[in-house]
Amino acid sequence: MTVQTQKMLDLLTKQLKLNKSLLKMARQKTDILKEGDIGALNSMMKDEQAHIAAMNQLEEARKKEAAILLSGHLIHQNEPSLSALLDRVSGEEQEQLRSLQTELFNVIRELQERNALNQELIMQSLQFVNLNLDMLSPSTDMDVYNYQKEETTPAYNRSLFNSKA
Repeated sequence: MTVQTQKMLDLLTKQLKLNKSLLKMARQKTDILKEGDIGALNSMMKDEQAHIAAMNQLEEARKKEAAILLSGHLIHQNEPSLSALLDRVSGEEQEQLRSLQTELFNVIRELQERNALNQELIMQSLQFVNLNLDMLSPSTDMDVYNYQKEETTPAYNRSLFNSKA
């Protein structure tokens, strides 16, 4: 196994660990959203931001290592992919990379599903808050206590008693 391939395996393993950690956090976030604990949600979001920053750094390093591994091959892609790398390696290296790719794919898919659920829970919470605010705030259309009769100007002045009769 080459040094570059080992570096790639290490990077993918780190990405997998971070994605699993993000998935665990997403599951915890679901529980936090169900409980409505805003303080815990804010803390969770700060932790997620740190994880995402680390993920971005690992992704840049992965792209760099993939470009190095594929530098001897004619690849016509803007960003070197793991699939392109799998076509260029063989044996045990290919099997390890394919295993990590499959595991990463499954974790990322589950993370996307959990994030979609969390987004739906947040939207429902916002709708509930907006509904409560609408019910509590006074409406400007129906101001019952300051009702003022609209003044109408009659087309002509007509009395109920005809004095000329």
